[in-house]
Amino acid sequence: MPRSLLPSAAATLFTLLAACGGDDAGPEPLDTATRDRLCQADCDRLVACEPDRVLAECIASCQGDLAGWVRADVALDVFDCRAQLACGASDDACVTCSPTDAHQRFETACRANLATCDVNPDSFCAVTITAATQGDAGLVCIITPERPALCGAISWLDGKIAYEIAPSGANQPVEKGKEIDTIRGEYEGVNRFVKKASHGEVDRCSLYSVMEYPMTCCGCFECIVVMLPEVNGFLVVNREFKGETPAGMSFSTLAGTIGGGAQTPGFAGISKGFILSDRFLQAEGGIRRLVWMPAALKEEIGPRFREKLQKEGIPELFDKIADETTAGSIQELAEFLVRAGHPALEMKPLL
Repeated sequence: MPRSLLPSAAATLFTLLAACGGDDAGPEPLDTATRDRLCQADCDRLVACEPDRVLAECIASCQGDLAGWVRADVALDVFDCRAQLACGASDDACVTCSPTDAHQRFETACRANLATCDVNPDSFCAVTITAATQGDAGLVCIITPERPALCGAISWLDGKIAYEIAPSGANQPVEKGKEIDTIRGEYEGVNRFVKKASHGEVDRCSLYSVMEYPMTCCGCFECIVVMLPEVNGFLVVNREFKGETPAGMSFSTLAGTIGGGAQTPGFAGISKGFILSDRFLQAEGGIRRLVWMPAALKEEIGPRFREKLQKEGIPELFDKIADETTAGSIQELAEFLVRAGHPALEMKPLL
């Protein structure tokens, strides 16, 4: 245990903030009296184990670690666990973070609150990241509660907070304005902003379509989604995959095709998290259109992806999506999908 009272993992747990409003916004914050009681008891234990530790300094350090907004339930759990430790024992187990039923309920409530942004035409619902480089002149990355930034590093809440901190920064709110197409996710306000921010390079943008006016991208996207007309579906390939896809191109080749702010129907840069969104491929028929992705990516998002498919009533789709071990070419992919009975084969033709 370092001289700093609490390890960084504990600090991370303590500062899981409630991001959603409503009557049940999340757990209560730790009050000062409870904080002081926890610090006194923990420091008494530490001083008993380490006689050279100064009690007053220990308590001051503890109170500093717990300054600001701190989740009371997490703090109580961590300190209760530490109270049971023998002298010299590691407290790693006390700060292990894993989702609980409460976390799942909180996430569900949070997503439900944020989702209203997509259906309320008056909401300030998107945040942009406009590229300053000449090579990416057409790039305007629109972020919504259902579509994280292409790089996967910025969520809608991240962008909102960044704007509040630095109103003149790269992240700017966008009023959706009048709805043009609900399914594609096209709005007059977004189009106006995109045209202005891209200096006229792009004048229309569909937030949830790959085929019509897809969002532009630079080269920082985590994944690329590609239309495969031969099998009436789409593949997704992530940056880490170095092989060739059934489209006949590798990630790097595809990236060269769509990067630099180009608007290329049938191709789009996305984040890994967007695959799990209800808006993914919304205009093209949804997740049933997904026919291929690398095995490593499928494994990485596997638990949440299976949960999403279960909720949609199509848990069997997971095993019907091919990867490089089952289909390396478009011909092999077509044969695999027929054998698997993939739903994309029975959907409306993409072209």
